[in-house]
Amino acid sequence: MNDSNQHKKMAPKSSKRFFRKNRLVIGFMAIVIIILGFVGAWVYISNQKSATDTKVDDLTEAKAIMAEKGYDAGKNYLEKELQNTNKPNEQVEIYKNLATITGSVTGGNSKGKALVYAYKAEKLQPSGETAMLIATYEEYLGNIRTAIKYYKLYLEREPKSSAIPSNQSGYDYYTTRVSELEAGLK
Repeated sequence: MNDSNQHKKMAPKSSKRFFRKNRLVIGFMAIVIIILGFVGAWVYISNQKSATDTKVDDLTEAKAIMAEKGYDAGKNYLEKELQNTNKPNEQVEIYKNLATITGSVTGGNSKGKALVYAYKAEKLQPSGETAMLIATYEEYLGNIRTAIKYYKLYLEREPKSSAIPSNQSGYDYYTTRVSELEAGLK
């Protein structure tokens, strides 16, 4: 019994001695592991470029091409980008970009064609942004009931309040806009 008691008393002392002697090494190893973790996370995050970021770049490029060579050249650029991808999230962004430039006054100013692109984006990935594009173009074309439907979808999909005050004012504006359009139907 003395041997087992003596062994139990020695184990904690040997552990304490080990940690006392090696605490600098263990501390250094812990710091290295933490640093490697941060570096690895930073490399991973910096190498990740979302489809949205890439397609925003495409819209910027398309606008630059439009400014230099005209609307058709910018539209053709985006359509070529659309053909070069089979990723739905990238296709959605390109369709939204096509809807934006096709419906813009400085672009094609064709709300009907813009609406086709917006509906394609909505079909692939419904969002507040796609609902807003559809609602805006439908209202412009006089399709008030459909516009109301998509404004309501926008309001459902977007948060009622947010940390950014401009989001709340937009939400409030479109809530009022739906009420105005519904009152106009009566």
